[in-house]
Amino acid sequence: MESKITSSLFYIGLIAVVIAFTLSALIFQEAREDQIKEDLWEQTEILSQSYDMMEDPVSQLAGFRTKNSRITLIAPNGTVLFDSTADIAGLDNHADRPEVEDALQSGKGYSVRSSSTLLKDLHYCALRLPDGNILRISVENSNIYQLFWRASPLLVGIILFLLLLSIVFSIFLMQKMLAPIKLLANNISHPEAVKDHSKIYQELIPFIQEIQHQRTQNQFQLRELTEEKNKLQTLIQNMAEGMLLLDQEEAVLVVNDSALQYLGQTSFTDRQHLMTLSDIPQLNSCIHEAIHGNSTSQVLQLQGKYIQVFTNPVMNDDSQIGVICLMLDVTEKAQMEQMRQEFTANVSHELKTPLTSISGYAEMIATGFAKQEDVVHFAQVIGKEASRLLTLISDIIQLSELDESPASSQTKSVDLYSLAEDCLKSLEIAAQKKNILLLLEGEPTSVYGVRHQLWELIYNLCDNAIRYTPSGGRVTVTVKEQKVTVKDNGIGIPKEHQARIFERFYRVDKSRSKETGGTGLGLSIVKHIAERHHAAVILHSEEQRGTEIAVDFTAH
Repeated sequence: MESKITSSLFYIGLIAVVIAFTLSALIFQEAREDQIKEDLWEQTEILSQSYDMMEDPVSQLAGFRTKNSRITLIAPNGTVLFDSTADIAGLDNHADRPEVEDALQSGKGYSVRSSSTLLKDLHYCALRLPDGNILRISVENSNIYQLFWRASPLLVGIILFLLLLSIVFSIFLMQKMLAPIKLLANNISHPEAVKDHSKIYQELIPFIQEIQHQRTQNQFQLRELTEEKNKLQTLIQNMAEGMLLLDQEEAVLVVNDSALQYLGQTSFTDRQHLMTLSDIPQLNSCIHEAIHGNSTSQVLQLQGKYIQVFTNPVMNDDSQIGVICLMLDVTEKAQMEQMRQEFTANVSHELKTPLTSISGYAEMIATGFAKQEDVVHFAQVIGKEASRLLTLISDIIQLSELDESPASSQTKSVDLYSLAEDCLKSLEIAAQKKNILLLLEGEPTSVYGVRHQLWELIYNLCDNAIRYTPSGGRVTVTVKEQKVTVKDNGIGIPKEHQARIFERFYRVDKSRSKETGGTGLGLSIVKHIAERHHAAVILHSEEQRGTEIAVDFTAH
C-alpha cells in the first residue's frame, strides 16, 4: 500500500508540473505575441510617417533596415517593390498574402505563419499607404516547441527535484497516515491500551470492533476444536482396540498405542508409510484390499495374541479418501472356543469309555455269553462304571453352571473352618479305605461367598488329595486368615505338568486317574469357584514328596 500511494503521489506531482509548465509556456507565448504585435504596429506607423517624407521610398527604405525585422514594400497589384532581406527579383507576387489582402481591403492587416523546420513563428504587419502601396514589416519569434526545447534542461531538473521531493514527502506522509493504523494493528487485541485516542482514526473504530468480534469468535471456535481434538486423541489413544487411519497413498495419519503394540513398534512418525511401520504381510494385504474399495475381516496372530482385523474404505461423498483399520484382541474368545472344542471332544471321550464298558458287559450278560460265576463281577464293573459316569456328569453340569450362570446373589458370610470340618466328615470313609489320616488345623475365619460353591471347592481339594496319596499317607487342611490350604504327602506333580493341572480333563497319568476314579475336572472346578470369589489359587508340589494347594481369599 505504501508503494502504491508513494507512486501515485509522484505521478500526480509529475503531471501537475508538466501541466503547469505547459500552461505557463502558452500564457507566456500569448503575452509575447501580443507584445510583438503591438511593437510591429508601432514600428509600422512610425515608418509610414517617414515614408510620406521620402522622395525615393525604394532607395530610402534601405536605411531603415534592422537585424531583427524585415521591411517589404508591395505594390497594389502584389508586386514586391522593395525587400530589406531578399532579392525582389526572386520573390513571388504577394497579393495573396493574408496580411496584404487585409491591408488592401481595410487598410491594415496582420498574420502569423509558423515554420516547422525552423521552430519559429513569422509575424507580419501590413499598412496601406496614401499612394496605395502596402508597407509590411515582419519579425521572427520562437514558437512554443522551441521554447520547450530550450527549457528542457530546466524542465528535467525541475522534474528530478520534484521526484526527490515527492518521494521524501510521500514517505513522510505515508508514515504519518499509517501511524494510527500500525498503532491499532500492534494493539488489535486491546485497542483501549492506546492512551492518545486522538491518534486513532474514528473511521477505523467499527472496523476494529468487527475484527475483535471475529477474533473472539475464532478463539472460541479454536478452543472448541482443540478440546474436541484432544478428546478424540485421548479416546483413540486409550482404546483397547488398535486403530490405524491411512490415506490413499498408504501414509499412516493416526495410530494408537494398542495398534503399535500389536505391530511390535514403540514409536510412530507422522505420515509414516505403511511398509515401514508394518512387516505383517496378511495385515498389509487387508489394507491394500480396503484401499481398492473392499472391506475385509481376518483373524491374525500378532505378538502371541489372536487379533481380529477389520479394514474399511473411508469415503467423502462419492470419493474414497483413505482407509480405517481396527484391531480387536479376540485371544480370550479364541481360547474359549478352543477350550469348548477340546471340552466337547474330552466329554465325548470320557462318556464313551464308561458307556462302552457298561454296554459291553451288559451285552455279555444279556446274551448269556458270561458264565454264571462272572455275572456278579460284571455287575460290579457295570456299577462302578455307572457311578463314575454319574460323577463325571455331575462335574460337567457343575462346570457348565459356573461358566454360564451369573454371579450368585446368595453371597453371605461363610465360616471356612466349619465348612472344612463338614467336608472332612464327608470324606472320612474314603480316607479310611486307604488308611489316610485327615487333619484339620487353624481357626474359624469367615469370607463372603456362596456356601455350596465354597463347600465344593474344599471338598474337591480334599478328595483330590486323598485320591493321589498312597495308603498310610496324610492330608492336612489348614484354615487361617481367610485362607484354606490342603497339603498331602502323596505322589506330587511333575514340574512340566503344573502349569496345566487346572485345565479341564487334564491328567498327569491317565491310567492312574482311572484307577482312582478321577474325572479330571476336580481342580478345574476349584479354579472356577476361586475366580468367582476373587481368590487366588497357589500351587506348590514336588514329585514323590507331596502337593500343597492354597486358596487365598485376600488376594483381591
